[in-house]
Amino acid sequence: MAAAEADPEPYPVVMNAGGSEKGRHFATKFCDVAFVAVQSHDPDSIRAQVNKYRTLAREHGRDIQVWTNAYIVQGETEADARKFFDHYVHERATGSRPTTSSPCSDQLADPAAGVEQQLKAHFIAGWGGFPLVGTKEQVVDVSAFSPRSASTA
Repeated sequence: MAAAEADPEPYPVVMNAGGSEKGRHFATKFCDVAFVAVQSHDPDSIRAQVNKYRTLAREHGRDIQVWTNAYIVQGETEADARKFFDHYVHERATGSRPTTSSPCSDQLADPAAGVEQQLKAHFIAGWGGFPLVGTKEQVVDVSAFSPRSASTA
């Protein structure tokens, strides 16, 4: 992972975590780093989301780094990792759920069948981050995925 650097003059790196349209415009106009919650676990969708930020930043004559969070559940086998995920997310968690003040609250306003349960599971697992669940080899392989390699217009 590249370290955030402020260019061209030394000043503190500025990060914004706004995911709204207004927040995205603010981040791309004034910040060095945008921290975003991925809207999908599909690599192509993540690339598109990151590219929206980078394209908008270029329109402001800037470059921007885009960061997100992930959670890792590693096991000797993929089945072991999934079993542990189920254990700590479904068997051990108590009272954890996204609320109207959660980053995904807009998605809970009219949840489709199963969406609320999926959101709840990802928040319990790792505050809604990108899931890296499997063997050490699988986790490393999935971690190597980088939206940075996406082509942008």
